[in-house]
Amino acid sequence: MKNKHFITHEQLRDLRHYERMFANTAEDIKKLSVGENNKMQQGFELGKLHSTLRMQSLSMLSLLGEITAQTIDSVPTINPDEMQW
Repeated sequence: MKNKHFITHEQLRDLRHYERMFANTAEDIKKLSVGENNKMQQGFELGKLHSTLRMQSLSMLSLLGEITAQTIDSVPTINPDEMQW
């Protein structure tokens, strides 16, 4: 049986950020290959992209580790009668 996991609103927000960031990076790479940049400029831009992707990748791995550790069993049960609206 597969484990069930939950994520917080903040974690979902972060995952959506990574989704947008990867889409934007793909567009940046596409523009870089089509543009009239010289090799030095392309190298600089690729270095920036590599640094950003590496940092974001490590952050995403950390977030996935947090989510993996948050199993449904660790969530406190909420009695609907005790909820405040």
